[in-house]
Amino acid sequence: MRIYSKATLQFDHPTGAEPSVVARVGVFADVPDWVKKSGMFILASKDGTVTEIENKKDESKAEKAGGKQKPEKNGKTKEDNSEAPEGGAGDPGNAGDPEGDGGAGGES
Repeated sequence: MRIYSKATLQFDHPTGAEPSVVARVGVFADVPDWVKKSGMFILASKDGTVTEIENKKDESKAEKAGGKQKPEKNGKTKEDNSEAPEGGAGDPGNAGDPEGDGGAGGES
């Protein structure tokens, strides 16, 4: 079964017999058929957060709604090369400001 998700969602097997499947935001994913019976899929499909892609027309419709990623197997995507946001832990720009407060420490 192929799906498109507008949010990152985790689908748990209804009986716990198989590992969970994660669908990433904005990605077309091929997932096991049992995903359709999971509680998360049922709820997310009701509000339009996740859509089952049954044919090329559905895929085109989802692409126009914002899906630009290539299909991935089992809901997983390849690691991207995104970096930590500026100012975050490990940001060399904060080397002289370990508190991350712009140098406005509590000293007078």
